[in-house]
Amino acid sequence: MNQNEKSIYQTTAINETGVAGVAYIEGSEGWKVNVSSPVSKEPGTNPEELLALAYSTCLNATVETILKEQQQPKKSSVKVTIALIPETIGYHFNVTAKVFIESLSQPEIQEIIELANQRCPISKLMKGSQTVTVMATTTP
Repeated sequence: MNQNEKSIYQTTAINETGVAGVAYIEGSEGWKVNVSSPVSKEPGTNPEELLALAYSTCLNATVETILKEQQQPKKSSVKVTIALIPETIGYHFNVTAKVFIESLSQPEIQEIIELANQRCPISKLMKGSQTVTVMATTTP
């Protein structure tokens, strides 16, 4: 983090076991998550699920804020699908986010998406990635 930036919130996640064990939030009372590989039968969550949860929550919260600012009392939802794709060396994620806003057309939803992508911290983090797609959908 840039020393001149003033954080309004900060958290630190720690993983000491890779995808076979536990990840936790530093300083949190008991907030621990069992983690496992997405291709194993072991119980636990994985990076794909955690990223999908984080992105769907962040993007939808941003969409809701924009709708509120525009005085549009409409329900919205964001469905994020993450695919783990093998490469010659390692893997990459294909990320698809589908944004639904009740009673709006695809072009109207797309306008909200463009605004949300400028404001959502995770959208900013993934900006320019060729493996991330955000699209409007008229069905939840």
